[in-house]
Amino acid sequence: MENPTGHEAISPYLVKMVRRTPPAGAPVVPDSTPVVAFGNFWSAEVATLGINPSANEFNGPDGEPLEKRRLATLHSLGLRTMLDTKDTHISQVLSDCREYFSKDGNPYWTWFGPLDKLLSQATGMSYRDGTACHLDLVQWATDPVWDKINDPSVRQALLDDGVPHLTNQLRQGNIRLVLLNGRQAVDQVRAVDLAALENVGDMPYLESGTKTTNLYAGVGDGVLFLGWSVNIQSTPGANSAWFRERLSAWITMRSTRLETVVPTSEVIAEDAAPALGGSIRSKMDLINHLQHWLQTSSNATVGDIGLYGGKPWITAKISGFDILVNADTKRAAVEELVAHAAAHGAEAPWHVIANQKGAINKVVFQTNARPTPGWFCYTKTALQHPTTI
Repeated sequence: MENPTGHEAISPYLVKMVRRTPPAGAPVVPDSTPVVAFGNFWSAEVATLGINPSANEFNGPDGEPLEKRRLATLHSLGLRTMLDTKDTHISQVLSDCREYFSKDGNPYWTWFGPLDKLLSQATGMSYRDGTACHLDLVQWATDPVWDKINDPSVRQALLDDGVPHLTNQLRQGNIRLVLLNGRQAVDQVRAVDLAALENVGDMPYLESGTKTTNLYAGVGDGVLFLGWSVNIQSTPGANSAWFRERLSAWITMRSTRLETVVPTSEVIAEDAAPALGGSIRSKMDLINHLQHWLQTSSNATVGDIGLYGGKPWITAKISGFDILVNADTKRAAVEELVAHAAAHGAEAPWHVIANQKGAINKVVFQTNARPTPGWFCYTKTALQHPTTI
């Protein structure tokens, strides 16, 4: 089927996210479709997380459909229900989600703008270039808004419908860091047991120091979650440059800059030694090591990321290059590597390409040199030119 992500085939979990109907009785915006993500869910490494999409993504203030459509609707797809979707419909829904921030003048920047400033300052990532995206616990827009849905059983039905899809996104996608903006997002992530969040301190959000926000960190399915209790868009004073600078510094410290070149002085964790013993000096050695890990561990990532971001975990010497596999490399990506080796041979060519920040240090194994979601592997130092190893 046509694929808006550029990958060989749209993953089954994405098909399931699109081809479904909302829970019975839920006040879902008429004619709307499930919002898989706002932005490039395939390439993004960082995501902000909310409860559910706003009705404003489909309707204007008068409740009528937007004159300039942002996302696919049943009407734009020519469908009566999402269960009628064919491959082309699924591709269109995914494409509209992926290209949300590239639509001329139409993204809901009033809401996303403050978060994008924070993302850029804290992680170097952005909705605008596809390195960041926004996800939701519930993928359906509702009217009334979440807070005004009075029946708790309806809210629970929406969460029961949406959270398993989000979990699959985090396990099989490229996201390695999730940011939670506000108490509601933090509380809901805890309530659905998406991540084990710890209160790790507080921080003033007013320059006077009279108001503070709680800070949270935790891990869920091998993804690092960081959050704060004030809502940047709605809490008076929380959208100031003064607070953004301090919150950005905390996020950076907790997550580390993603896809940076690792200094040669970087110390690798002691328990990063190959489980099979000896040193890793070929692709075959590395694949055997990772296959052994798959067979003996049920962990979501190859290493323990703790309450901080990805760090080098496995070291290898391959074709004369020092290779580092990060601790937050995901299980699904390792399974894809092992399957690729079985199909093409363990010593099939790999490629060193530019990472999302432009440094040529990202190691990929796909025949077409495309990145595999969740595979975080790098040369220890950046190269001058892309190469095959």
